[in-house]
Amino acid sequence: MPAIEPFRPNAAATLRIGAVTGPGTALRLAGVPAGSGCQVRVRNRGAGEVFVQFGRADVVATIPGAVGGSAGIAPGAVEYWTVQQSEHFVAVAVESGTPSVEITTGVGG
Repeated sequence: MPAIEPFRPNAAATLRIGAVTGPGTALRLAGVPAGSGCQVRVRNRGAGEVFVQFGRADVVATIPGAVGGSAGIAPGAVEYWTVQQSEHFVAVAVESGTPSVEITTGVGG
């Protein structure tokens, strides 16, 4: 069984998102190594649940309903994700209010 490595952030690799991203407004992740995927730390700094989606430049985050949607992150939660080499963009949605999310790329986790 491989050892679990602690998360180590890349240099200058944190985005702070304070507005809902919609179609065509996905943000490029900071500090992603060229030609590879990476680990991502997502911290919900806000008071409401946020919905996050990683993907290409046209990625859109959606609130889950009868047809499914993006993954939710509870207020105050920190989660770690593995993104593929084609997933260098992130979109965020909220049901109400303004999100406050920090997204940091790195290795381990």
